[in-house]
Amino acid sequence: MSSEGVSRLWNDHLNHRLFHLIHSNNVPEMLGGIAAIDTLLSVEGPESPEAKKNLFRLYNYLKYCLPWNDMNVMIAASKTLGRIAEIGGSAFGDHFVDYEVPRALQLLSGDKENGRYAAVLILRELARHTPGHFYPYVTLVVEKIWIVLRDIKSVVREGASELLAACLDIVLKREGDKEDVQLPIFNKLYHEAQIGFRTGGGDTVHGSLLAVRELFTHAGSYMRHNFQEAADTILNYRDHKDLLIRRTVIYLIPTLALYWTDAFTDKQLHKAMGHLLSQLKKNEKDLAFEAIGHVASAVGSDMKVFLEPIMANVKDAFTVRGKKGAPSEEAVFHCLAMLAEAVGPNLTKLLHDQLDLMFQCGLTEPFVTALVSISKHIPPLLKTIQERLLDLLSLILSGYNYKPLGAPAAVVRVDLAPTPRDATLVPGTSAAKTPELLTLALNTLSSFDFTGSLSVVNVASPRAHTVLSSLDRRFDRHLAQAENVRSLFVALNDESYQNRDTAVLMIGRLANYNPACVMPSLRKALIQLLTELEYSTVLKSKEESAKLLSSLISASQRLIKPYALPMLKVLLPKARDPAPLVASNVLTCLGELALVGGKEIQDHVPQLMALIIDTLQDPASMGKRDAALTTLGQLCSNTGYVIRPLLDYPQLLDLLGKILKAEPKAPPTVRREALKAMGILGALDPYKRQTKVVDDAHSEPSRPTSVTDVAVALNTTGPTSEEYYQAVVINALLKVLKDPSLIQSHHSVIEAIMAIFKTQGLKSISFLPQ
Repeated sequence: MSSEGVSRLWNDHLNHRLFHLIHSNNVPEMLGGIAAIDTLLSVEGPESPEAKKNLFRLYNYLKYCLPWNDMNVMIAASKTLGRIAEIGGSAFGDHFVDYEVPRALQLLSGDKENGRYAAVLILRELARHTPGHFYPYVTLVVEKIWIVLRDIKSVVREGASELLAACLDIVLKREGDKEDVQLPIFNKLYHEAQIGFRTGGGDTVHGSLLAVRELFTHAGSYMRHNFQEAADTILNYRDHKDLLIRRTVIYLIPTLALYWTDAFTDKQLHKAMGHLLSQLKKNEKDLAFEAIGHVASAVGSDMKVFLEPIMANVKDAFTVRGKKGAPSEEAVFHCLAMLAEAVGPNLTKLLHDQLDLMFQCGLTEPFVTALVSISKHIPPLLKTIQERLLDLLSLILSGYNYKPLGAPAAVVRVDLAPTPRDATLVPGTSAAKTPELLTLALNTLSSFDFTGSLSVVNVASPRAHTVLSSLDRRFDRHLAQAENVRSLFVALNDESYQNRDTAVLMIGRLANYNPACVMPSLRKALIQLLTELEYSTVLKSKEESAKLLSSLISASQRLIKPYALPMLKVLLPKARDPAPLVASNVLTCLGELALVGGKEIQDHVPQLMALIIDTLQDPASMGKRDAALTTLGQLCSNTGYVIRPLLDYPQLLDLLGKILKAEPKAPPTVRREALKAMGILGALDPYKRQTKVVDDAHSEPSRPTSVTDVAVALNTTGPTSEEYYQAVVINALLKVLKDPSLIQSHHSVIEAIMAIFKTQGLKSISFLPQ
């Protein structure tokens, strides 16, 4: 769209519509208008400058929503306002911040709850998106922030802590992290927090905890001077009557462990872990499990002394799974993943006893994440996890328990099947086949470390193609084992062509890893496909056999080379099959064979070239022509047969030229192949080509000739004769006149011919028959 069109769109439609959406007083419409503004700010291209021109107008639209009586509207509007301030940059500059910050601080000190929350959101986004312009106001904002850090609404206090974090980031970036220098702003903030702890009251204490949290996470090394005091103060509130304060203490315990691990381990670890373990028996189980995991990540092997009580609680959590008050599986699995990383093999025995309960939970993202961490950091459990996970994936993908190759049919591992509560995972039920579950199973199959365990996929499964496609190159070294190769060759007889083609490509890859195992079966497969192609009476069977041969030759070139000539003798007659699809696929196969055979098939080049020329001259099948073009390039480039084709087959260059001229709207691939073939053939000396044409003309006495033939004129008179130039010009003009694609030039050609006859007079009589 042009810049004028974009401008009209904004002036006539967008601004009007956005104004009415934002001022509609209807929450969904207001949110829609804000989302539209946010999207317009992301537009790139010619429309982007127009959006920037309207930044101030969009900013005024959003001011209507700050404050508002719906928090979701205010949150969305504040985030978009921050983006506008960032995009505006120097265009808005200090004047914008100089206006907005005092206005927000005025709302901050007001008695309206929505106004205070709006002020917090505005200041937070300005601090995040325009830190340079906001820096002069940081001290003033931090002084005023206690108003909202002690607000009666917890959402306002949480927003204020985010604003404080943004302010501390600005200060730390400007002043730097100097352990021996205590910045006054940090000192004053910590002092106010201590006053809040002494004052008491749920809202005040919670605000002080939030302030201390931000000092730990955004004030660099400052809190090292006050670590023990702050840690003791925080843990003193672990049994506070206010639920929000108790939850905040649980959140803060991993923060303490991560901030100064050595000091925490020496002084607070046992007290903190005692509290977290006690919470696993109460209503904060999810938070406690997550916190234990993060503490373990921080302190590492020092968690060994707590493993037994932790795993006892994990077992209880799995036992009561699904009941009221049970912790979420996600929190438990997150905890196990971090514990495995922290203590490694120390968890082997305790965790081995819990694997059955874990697998009864079914396949979920947190479950897989936990298994990945456990198998990586606890090697003794890898084999067991591989077997059980393969069994679970096999149940989901194929409907059967996983059975190692060669195991008796009666051996079924029922101990790993899901319990009746997890019947949704039992094959045969509709719930077990959700796309999300199948996708997760396939992703797990492709990404999990099954080294030394993966044997075979169920090639008879209705979902065999999905399973086969998931076995990419990462599995090749495992699939190349003899028993797995045999199973893949079974898939070559599958009734689905898609499965057969996928199996062929996999076999071709595996031949590089284990040729001794692949070659015997590969020879049988070649014979089978050639036999089907030569003798089958079913058209579709011949077509699929030709396609599979092409794929097999392409995928296993080095191993196929010894059989190139015998295959060529079978394929050449089939390339003239009356069925166009069969013939085109055989031509493609011949091209792949030329790629493999190279100079060894030079004796058959005349037969192949005759076939290609005949196919290019046949307008009946575009598919055959396209295949012939590709094969021509492959044949000439891999046998070294270049330049000579233009002499041996003079019509070849004209055929390629006609393809380029006659089909300007042909698919790009056709024109590309024609140009590629011409490039491979190379450039021929014009004199040699003309001489060749003349020789051909003399070798065919029955062919009528005339002085208008350029080659004859060249042979009889030479370039110094006037008749030679007349013949060249007349011949060129007549070619244009005969070409229907150049009809727009026909009138000019006729005028040129008339001018030649008028100027040359009787010398032109010999050209009248033409």
